Amino acid sequence: MRDETLRDKLIREEQIDCRYFTGIQNKCCEAGVNYDQLTEDGKYVLPCKKNFVAINRDPAICGSFKTRTLEEATVYADERLERGNRTLAAVAAAHEHADKQGFKKGKGGTGSMPCPTGCGGTLRYSVAGINGHMHAGCTTNNCVRWME
Repeated sequence: MRDETLRDKLIREEQIDCRYFTGIQNKCCEAGVNYDQLTEDGKYVLPCKKNFVAINRDPAICGSFKTRTLEEATVYADERLERGNRTLAAVAAAHEHADKQGFKKGKGGTGSMPCPTGCGGTLRYSVAGINGHMHAGCTTNNCVRWME
């Protein structure tokens, strides 16, 4: 058996987990199911995440549970990988730009540059002097944004 690539893993997971899951930081999933209704003894028994490590029992039953098809999972996985690669390239470019400005641990500051993703927006960032961590985001909606 060959080693599973990250792409293969993402495709497999998207065919196991529910397509409507938005994360338990939200009140409801995209199908309108309230996550608080999916608890037992105060703990989540999410049917949405079949690979959810905190669940050591059968998940709850949900009439809205639906996975992605192979074709949908493939498109979704490719989009996630592309977003990840775009973000990694932007992180590297922003750190290089900040280094040239002398921003680092001990000397924080803010800066901006044309977004290296090619979206046409401006990538704005700040470097915290206390630890050198960067917060950044592009002015183009749904481009890149991160914090360290």
